Amino acid sequence: IRERTAEIERQKYILDTFMENVPDSIYFKDREGRIIRSNQAHATAFDLSDPWELIGKTDFDFFPEDTARPKYEQEQDIIQTGQSLLNLEEPDAGGRWALTTKMPLRDEHGSIIGTFGISRDISSLKQMQTDLRRAYDEMEQRGEERTEELRQLNTYLQQEIQEHRKTELSLQVSEQQYRLLADQMAEGLIILRERTPVFVNTAFAALVEDSPERILQNDVTTWFPPSARALVAE
Repeated sequence: IRERTAEIERQKYILDTFMENVPDSIYFKDREGRIIRSNQAHATAFDLSDPWELIGKTDFDFFPEDTARPKYEQEQDIIQTGQSLLNLEEPDAGGRWALTTKMPLRDEHGSIIGTFGISRDISSLKQMQTDLRRAYDEMEQRGEERTEELRQLNTYLQQEIQEHRKTELSLQVSEQQYRLLADQMAEGLIILRERTPVFVNTAFAALVEDSPERILQNDVTTWFPPSARALVAE
């Protein structure tokens, strides 16, 4: 008996040491969801100084109905089915988030007498996820805004190109009209650019007795006598 008692005390000491030193919240509940044992980390999560202050309490004493009810129903399902609930992300005390595992609590005969759970504070991880999601959304928004800016710029450039083409076409039509008009003139007309002919009408070609094509290929001074070429060049 003494050996059995000593073994029980040793196991109790190991469990108590584990319960009081692990940073995760550990709690045991009866079939009605009342806390029957809790560790210091669990009490601290509820801003309590002593785990004994939690004894007899339920989630309805600490959480609003819409938060406490799912917790209670999860635990009742564990009691009825014997199936554990693993790695559940759920709201915790003080607006924090916890990663929770809940399992059936059995007596020495294997009968389910309640539940027990271990919850780890993952608030910082959830905040990081929120920050990353916000940053991604902002980047996506900036991308959409940038895409819209590029679309508007492309529209503007297309409009400018169309206007430029219209202007070019208008100039081409005007030039053709001017050439046609100049060709109808009785007077000889030649247009020079840096002594090089760029346009000659039919009357001028007849005047110098040459074809318009040949005139456009020669220096303008070749149509004048040598004595006058220097003056024309100036």
